Amino acid sequence: MRDFVRNHRTLTALVSVATCLVLGALLWSLSAPVRGQLVARFDTAREHYELLGYGLPSPGRAEYARLLRERYGIEYRPVALCIVSPTVVAYVDNYNGVSTAAANRKFGHDVFKECAEEARKKLVGGQSATGPLDRIRAKTAVDLVTNLTSTQIAGQYVHPSKELVKLVGPPLGGKRLYIFPDKTYVYCKWADVSPNTVYDRGIWRFDGGVLELKSDPEIVWYPQLERQFLAVRRPSHKGEILLMGLEISLPNFEEHAAKGPEFELLMDTFRREEPVSQAATATLKAKLMREAWRPDLFRK
Repeated sequence: MRDFVRNHRTLTALVSVATCLVLGALLWSLSAPVRGQLVARFDTAREHYELLGYGLPSPGRAEYARLLRERYGIEYRPVALCIVSPTVVAYVDNYNGVSTAAANRKFGHDVFKECAEEARKKLVGGQSATGPLDRIRAKTAVDLVTNLTSTQIAGQYVHPSKELVKLVGPPLGGKRLYIFPDKTYVYCKWADVSPNTVYDRGIWRFDGGVLELKSDPEIVWYPQLERQFLAVRRPSHKGEILLMGLEISLPNFEEHAAKGPEFELLMDTFRREEPVSQAATATLKAKLMREAWRPDLFRK
């Protein structure tokens, strides 16, 4: 062995450097939570407060950031968009855990919840003529769906819906968003040339008629799913729930509604076709993950 090292010094040096680089990258990744907390403690000790973010920007994010900055001097800083590594998620979540707690102590209440609620109310359109509910109503009559429990909002939301299929014929692909009563979700897509596949999964919250989704940390690819949806129904369809994406689907609806607003409403929404009970949640979720979870497909 010693003779080999002596006769192959260049190769040995290269292997040593590569090993150091790999170990360094591994240690850097594993230290992300600690680094996030230390940097946050350093910032807050200097009375500097930041909220870090990742993922595609939601429609209400700009207003949320404005309220934090103007009222409390807290800066919102995005650090990653659609592709987010587990290392970044760990760093951001730990940084924010320290930073938000320090800011709330300083101001005496949860300033982040306050600003988020106000931004959400403005987004929904109760007080704004340009809110998404009013933008939809400018094209066709809808009612806002709100004040639902997690069991009442849970269900299988489908695109294209059965009603839309009757109008346009059998589809070559489709999407299904499973909203579970335990406040988790799974999003699947299928096509004639590809099997049913889980593109996204995570947790959800529903407040003021807006359904918000947050991916689990292992979703490091672009999930091809909007983050916020407005829940509405047509006045003539009691019990209906349609989910309109606020970032992409709503502008598309506005652009094409002149051709037929109710038809376009179906084209740009997920429609709940079936409820999902608490008793059925575990079995259905396990079936989806067993048959449609293909993370290697996105890592190629």
